[in-house]
Amino acid sequence: LFDRSADVLLVTGRSMTRETFVVWAALLRALSLRFDMWDVERYDGLSYSRATNRRHQLTWVGRYHGATVVLTDAAAHMPLLHAQDVNDHFLGPGWRTDYDVTSTSSSRYHHADLSSGA
Repeated sequence: LFDRSADVLLVTGRSMTRETFVVWAALLRALSLRFDMWDVERYDGLSYSRATNRRHQLTWVGRYHGATVVLTDAAAHMPLLHAQDVNDHFLGPGWRTDYDVTSTSSSRYHHADLSSGA
């Protein structure tokens, strides 16, 4: 059902027409990118079911680690996406233990101090 080797997860929904899908599919194939889809209407949400406010039994989370996620209707899809899922997706499920927010020591996730202009 899920193509874990996909380079791109294309998030679709009610606003995507067949013509728009064909264009996305052609673009991704032209770039030699493998893609899979998550339809927010079919699965009733993105991170959680809109009806139950619970994680989907069948979920995209954890299946496409590091793949590009394309929200084809960002205005409609962003409110359905939980920030923790974004972190898990790009940093991996162990990011909470890898990144100690209470530590003052250097960590593997170093963020530049932009306030100094450096």
